[in-house]
Amino acid sequence: MTFRNSILALLLVIMSSLSLLSCSDDPNIFRVDYSAAPDPIDLNGVIPDTLANGILMYQIEEGREGFGPVNSRDIVYMRFTIWRDNGRGNIRDSSYRNQNEEYILVDVELSPATINTGNYFPKMVSGLKERSFHAAIVPPALTGLPDSIRYDIDIDRVYERIEF
Repeated sequence: MTFRNSILALLLVIMSSLSLLSCSDDPNIFRVDYSAAPDPIDLNGVIPDTLANGILMYQIEEGREGFGPVNSRDIVYMRFTIWRDNGRGNIRDSSYRNQNEEYILVDVELSPATINTGNYFPKMVSGLKERSFHAAIVPPALTGLPDSIRYDIDIDRVYERIEF
């Protein structure tokens, strides 16, 4: 393929993409909808465990012994919501994105929660059991933000990653 043909092919792809995007009637085509995310669980009266890195872990539902507990190399069916300002601010990310209410498959080591928030997510979920629900408060010293980040984590199933 010559340089000229490469440029023409690239222009064709760009023009096709733009024409497909312009067909939408929704002015907010790239907007993410978190309206299906439940409100943060009330943590009053729940005594947290403090992890070595300062994260506060609140156990809401203990869960059961299944395959788990979770380790940083597992794949987990879970639902989560990440809140700014200790659960009182905007949603930063959620598995409830765009009306999804199903559990999603998350590779703990490679999840967006791990990539977007530093490397504390795998350490935070390590040791959690199947069918458990936890809330976690991550202090600003770990987030690099001016406020805390709150995670609501609902774990359904744990699967061991198989390496080939």
